[in-house]
Amino acid sequence: MTSEESEFVLLYSLWLRANGLKHSDQNLQRFIVYLASSRAAERSTQQPGVGAVRQVTSSGESHDLGPKSNSWFTWGVLVLVGVIIAATWGIITTIQKTNRDTVTTSDTYNSGFSEPQVPMPSHGESSCQSPWMAPAELVVEVPGGSNTYYVEIVSAFGSEVCHAIIGPGRSLTLGMPTGTYYLKYAAGTRWYGYSYLFGPNGSYARASESFPFSTGDSWEVELIRQVGGNLGTSGVDYYDF
Repeated sequence: MTSEESEFVLLYSLWLRANGLKHSDQNLQRFIVYLASSRAAERSTQQPGVGAVRQVTSSGESHDLGPKSNSWFTWGVLVLVGVIIAATWGIITTIQKTNRDTVTTSDTYNSGFSEPQVPMPSHGESSCQSPWMAPAELVVEVPGGSNTYYVEIVSAFGSEVCHAIIGPGRSLTLGMPTGTYYLKYAAGTRWYGYSYLFGPNGSYARASESFPFSTGDSWEVELIRQVGGNLGTSGVDYYDF
């Protein structure tokens, strides 16, 4: 950094402190205008050789903040340096913001997971029996919003019985065989296929209760948080789902 650049940065920092401001592109431009206008005013009201920027604190103390040179060339150089620094800071700020956005996107969706996203399945897509042909049924309702739900019915041994896709704010009736089963589900907005579901950024949970089905039985499950709800659930890690 040249002596002119160092001097400009010092003046700018002290000007920010004197005015109780923080650095921004707008404040940097204001300071450059202030620097140029101060020199113009000085030339019209002061004798050559007398020039200073001064901060007066609340205690009455005075501190010199700027050069005492009367050289118009020196002030012109400082203003030019300020314009160059302003442009440079603007470029750096843009690059830093772009890098942060890139890192955020990468960390959020691709950290340790590189499977391609595929189209979201339609509501009602299911491997379960038709409720009109099955001996029992299970009605599942999910909350509104942006999340699509994947619901899976499993046996006491953890093997899949059937699964279904339920769209936001909708319900679906699933045909069930007789027996006792458990329910687990996942929710998200990005779909990576039935092997990877919503990826590591989805939400995954399991109902703590079992559901016994006999011929003619019908269970209704609302996966919606509510006061007095009687369905307990617990979160499940994506890789343990």
